[in-house]
Amino acid sequence: MKTSYLALVLLSFSVAACNSSTPARSRTACPGPGCVCGDATNCACADGQVCGSTCAGSCNLDCGAGSDCEYTCNESCNVDCSANATCMVSTAQSSNVNCAANSTCDVTVGASSNVRCEAGARCEVECTGSCNVDCRGAASCTLRCGSAAMRSVTETATCS
Repeated sequence: MKTSYLALVLLSFSVAACNSSTPARSRTACPGPGCVCGDATNCACADGQVCGSTCAGSCNLDCGAGSDCEYTCNESCNVDCSANATCMVSTAQSSNVNCAANSTCDVTVGASSNVRCEAGARCEVECTGSCNVDCRGAASCTLRCGSAAMRSVTETATCS
């Protein structure tokens, strides 16, 4: 009886520990632990990591599966947000952003940019100039063109 009671108490503490909030992981600057850069303009955040990068030039940035990434590009960028990742992206003109299946993307792009929001992804896109947005199959997709109101998109849309 004592053994059963002790096991029940230990199990209760284990369940309570699982429900406690864990401290937020700090964001790793690229390059750094969990974020490998081939050079200053080509970086990849490893799967399951929390990364951030500000790129002064044209960049290629990858956010690994299940990662949390925050990328800022001062020139044109190609950004891939992998499956189940969360990406906050702010780019200048002539950029391409791809939000893979089941990812969550909050994207602000400049003129002549393209955003693709794949099946099951949740995307919020703001275009500061002309842009093309492809939301076919996305779980949810909203678009704001300049200072216009945010609107829902289910197919393709263009800001001009």
